Amino acid sequence: MNALVPNLIGAFKEGLSAAFRMFDVELDSEALDGAPGVTFDQAVRRVYAKHLAVPMPDEQRIFDLTEAYRKVVQRFIQFSSSMVTPPYFAETIERLKKAGHPLGLCTSLDQLTLAILMDRLGWNPSMLFDTYAVSEDGKTKAEILEVLIGRLPDSEEGEPAYLGAVPSDIEAAKQCGCGQIWLMVSPDHGEESEVESVDTVYSVSKVSALIEDQGVDCQVDSGL
Repeated sequence: MNALVPNLIGAFKEGLSAAFRMFDVELDSEALDGAPGVTFDQAVRRVYAKHLAVPMPDEQRIFDLTEAYRKVVQRFIQFSSSMVTPPYFAETIERLKKAGHPLGLCTSLDQLTLAILMDRLGWNPSMLFDTYAVSEDGKTKAEILEVLIGRLPDSEEGEPAYLGAVPSDIEAAKQCGCGQIWLMVSPDHGEESEVESVDTVYSVSKVSALIEDQGVDCQVDSGL
């Protein structure tokens, strides 16, 4: 979803920061950079494992931080004026569908948070996409993407293509056998953060043209 919704990455960073501030812990920018692309629970555990010089807390503290993080993100989605539909999104979806490409949505959001975001944007995921997959039971992004690809209609001639939002998405897409992978450029990771052998795009509107220009016959998965 991060690739499709402007400033959703900002919502994750602000949510993680606010959750830890509730427990009197200030996180630096490096710790916050790990928030997008993983589930709420995984982001909290990553902070303790990689950025805080303290032992991993008990499961109750992890749960409390995770729920605080989730609630801040949900409030951000509901009330922030920066949550807007990306330009040319509807036109791009329509063009891809007319060309016969099955479309899937992959997100590390849980079902309820995704529903709140869809409602805010006025989107119906069942109408926009052939299928979608959300986080559940601590699945990694690669595992969520694998579920999504398994739900997409079979394609005898093509292989999955993937539009990611953060560099960590790229490894997940490679693990799942995506033949074409693009990374959405954002203020959070510009060209200096390009991943080797992965092309960058500046707008979701460019994806349909890339598929046509490169002659890709594929399923298209998008990481939110």
